[in-house]
Order: sequence, then C-alpha cells, then structure tokens
Amino acid sequence: EWNGPAYDQLTKQLVVGSVDWCAVFKSDEVEFKPGQMFFAGSYELDEAKSGWVKAFDPDSGAVRWQYHADAPVAAGVTPTAGGVTFTGDMNGNFLAFESASGKELLKRKTEGALAGGVITYALGGTQYVAFTSGNMSSRLSFGENGKPTLLIYALAERR
Repeated sequence: EWNGPAYDQLTKQLVVGSVDWCAVFKSDEVEFKPGQMFFAGSYELDEAKSGWVKAFDPDSGAVRWQYHADAPVAAGVTPTAGGVTFTGDMNGNFLAFESASGKELLKRKTEGALAGGVITYALGGTQYVAFTSGNMSSRLSFGENGKPTLLIYALAERR
C-alpha cells in the first residue's frame, strides 16, 4: 500500500521507511460498512505511532544506521548521487539524511502528511527536490492530513 525500499548505489545499502504502530485484533462477528476499516473482527489501535528510516547491508541484513521518526514513514525514500537521502513522515516532516551515516541534515515541517514519492532533478545547473504534502495516503488509517500541496525546493550547492 505504501512506497517500497530504495537501493542506494553510492553506499551499496537498502534504505527503508516503515510504520511502527501496534494494535490488538480479535476475531468477531462484525457488519461490513463501506468506507470503514474492516478486519472481520474488532481492533484496538495503540494511540502511540511512529516510524523508522533504516539503512541495511543488502547482503547480510545488518542495520547500518537508523532514524526514529515522529510518525509513520510511508513516503518514498530517495537516495541521490550527491550522498543525500530524502523522505518524510505522516506528521508532515520532510527529512534529509547524509546517506552514508544517517546524520539528519534537514527536518522541515510541511502543511500535511508525506506519503508519496520524492523526486529530484536538475534544470539549468540547479538541482531540485519535489514531493507532495497533504491528504494522499490511507485516510482510513491516518485520517485527514492536510491540504494536498506540491512542494519544490532548490538545493544549494554542497561544498
């Protein structure tokens, strides 16, 4: 349902965003109601939910670095040839990491949840990163999460 992992050719690692949200599910007789979550039983969702961004060695599965996010990470993960990895969380935080170490380079609050892809491109010698923020992922799970917005940042030259 959400975006998959990304392979970073520069660091030779697999980078994954994930949802950390616990619940108790019980088999039960329930009535199906269109537009509502249906699990053929009852459930109690834990109020606490967060997410992770983890980089793994693809051969051994060893964790190279990890970042505990404020909210589930359902957004795409985009590593770049410049050594920066981009993603975001459902609290609307756009995140940038140093790909090799996982060091947080940027955490910028947007007006809504991040759950779509993150792209980067160059135009006229300037590199840009673009992503959507707002209500675009699993409204049944995460609720209304901001007005859909396209954000585009121009990146400063890294020295």
